[in-house]
Amino acid sequence: KYMNNCTLCEIAITEQNQTEEHVIPQSIGGHLKIKNFICRICNNKFGHSWDNVLADQLAFFSTSLNIIREKKLPSYLVTDIDNKQYFKHPKGDFFLVRPVTNIDSNADGSLNIHIQAPNQKIAKQILEKVSKEYNLNNENQILMLKNLTKKISPMDKIIQGEINFGGEESGRSLVKTALALAFTMDIDLDQCDLAKEYLLNSGTPCFGYFYSPNKDFVKNRNKNIPFHCVYIKADSQLGRIFGYIEYFGAFRVVLSLATNYKGETKEAIYCIDPTSKKVIDLKIDLNLSDDDIERIYNYEIYDLGVYQESIGKLLDKVIFQSKINNLNNRFSEAMEAWDQSKTYDENMSKAMQYLEPHFKEILQLT
Repeated sequence: KYMNNCTLCEIAITEQNQTEEHVIPQSIGGHLKIKNFICRICNNKFGHSWDNVLADQLAFFSTSLNIIREKKLPSYLVTDIDNKQYFKHPKGDFFLVRPVTNIDSNADGSLNIHIQAPNQKIAKQILEKVSKEYNLNNENQILMLKNLTKKISPMDKIIQGEINFGGEESGRSLVKTALALAFTMDIDLDQCDLAKEYLLNSGTPCFGYFYSPNKDFVKNRNKNIPFHCVYIKADSQLGRIFGYIEYFGAFRVVLSLATNYKGETKEAIYCIDPTSKKVIDLKIDLNLSDDDIERIYNYEIYDLGVYQESIGKLLDKVIFQSKINNLNNRFSEAMEAWDQSKTYDENMSKAMQYLEPHFKEILQLT
């Protein structure tokens, strides 16, 4: 299948500027790719603007849920209620961004030195600085280095932050995703007047957020899967092309791409579990009118309670996955501490004693 012009800049697509575009951005776990939709320059340009803004808004969930994507997941910066900053590693552990040093003087003139650092290299550098500052002798320095241990603890503080989704840049990423799926349906994208006007000429946004207490477009919603879904319905009778996008089973968007569609009635859907890469079977019933679209755009079908419930269920998945990550990491530590000089039963007893509280955390959630 070939296309003469790039959807976004309308230059001719050739072998030299050909590229693959993800229907759902790979940065949030999309894997379906298409060709001849946009040129390489637009892919790079808008991937670094529109898609990156969307990815940043959803980065906490991408990292916390261990999504599978083509590029390695980055660490995510979080702040606790004491305003300490940590990097949240994709595997679940938290590492201090800035080291913390506490030094207390005892009555006998000795010092209690407690250091928290992201890694041992930085901890050693701090020890050297403290040694010079307090004129510690070599014996004390050697003793402190000997007592320097690696210890990773689960986050026990409340993380503060905001959940933001939407806006001008990420909105364009959403519309581009809808157009990408429409392209796979052999729909003439020049007929998608609302979408192209918004993307190319800074026109009126052609999407809105949908949270209704009385209606769910997803008819077989699996509440245990934080799915991504893109659905397009082209209606020849109405002359409209409508779309529905949902990310992480919580962020729900309705789109209107065209007002004068002249093709045949058709629909298409792409749904994936970003934590497993598995394509899933969802049923979407998107029966909309122009009046429905206007009400959605005006936030008249945006129930705050439904939104909070959907985000709450997503956060429940994040908490459960964080406990699983923590257990896996502690299991790795237990295996690293395996002592070949001891019996299997002795090692297993020690390991199970170490892992028991982490097992209990998961059992409490289930």
